Amino acid sequence: CAATPQYYFSAESSGGTVINLPEGGAATPLLAGVGTFTVILDDHFESDLGWTVINDPSLADGAWQRGIPAGDGTRGDPDADHDGSGQCYLTGNRAGNSDVDGGPTRLVSPTFDLSAMSNVTLRYARWWHNDDLDSDPLDVEVSNNGGATWALIERVVNVPPGWVERAVRLNDYTSLTSAVVVRFSALDQPNNSVDEAGVDAVRITDFSCLDGTAAGDLNCDGAVNSADIDPFVLALLDAAAYAASYPECNILAGDFTNDEVIDGTDIQGFVNALLGW
Repeated sequence: CAATPQYYFSAESSGGTVINLPEGGAATPLLAGVGTFTVILDDHFESDLGWTVINDPSLADGAWQRGIPAGDGTRGDPDADHDGSGQCYLTGNRAGNSDVDGGPTRLVSPTFDLSAMSNVTLRYARWWHNDDLDSDPLDVEVSNNGGATWALIERVVNVPPGWVERAVRLNDYTSLTSAVVVRFSALDQPNNSVDEAGVDAVRITDFSCLDGTAAGDLNCDGAVNSADIDPFVLALLDAAAYAASYPECNILAGDFTNDEVIDGTDIQGFVNALLGW
């Protein structure tokens, strides 16, 4: 899992000319990670994959709608989706005066079970236009408890209109549970601006590597039992000492909260693995 393969491409013509990619060949190779790449969501909004729209009672206009952009861009709305597939989510998707008034209007994802994942990336393209360049925001948030509480990923204000691609590591904002939800919220409060929002190309992926080691198998003998207690305690107290004592093992087999560290929050998960729960 810790390996970083290096590689390059080389082509030689019949006349003996050699071309390398990258140009430096073996001296400046490309790098790759080792692991399993898992796609949890790849949504271009061409079909309904379970997103919901929740509007505050104060919203007078501009609720999220999925479709082909109907505006021509003259009011700061996108005239095309981001990825060219056709549809996206937009606020008040019709020509003319159709921006967010009041709100917020919230676009809420389905619930994702990320409890078995370890290194999750959220990618999306977002559009935000505010003609006054005031504090009206487009908020991007994540919840790990089905929407009971939320952590802010980014608040977009005072930016020129245009599609912007973002990629964030969800582990940096929340623990990975079986009830992860993402939402996009647009607000015009007080109602005195032309605010237009869009979201497209939402993708959630995981890239992780455990060398086939079962969670809790800290001595990497292929079983989770009492023989793993001492190495788990060592990993908990001194990661460097664990690596020296078990050089063939992956310390992340003890990371039950998927935050890439072994600490007190992993103890209950380890106990459950020992008991087979």
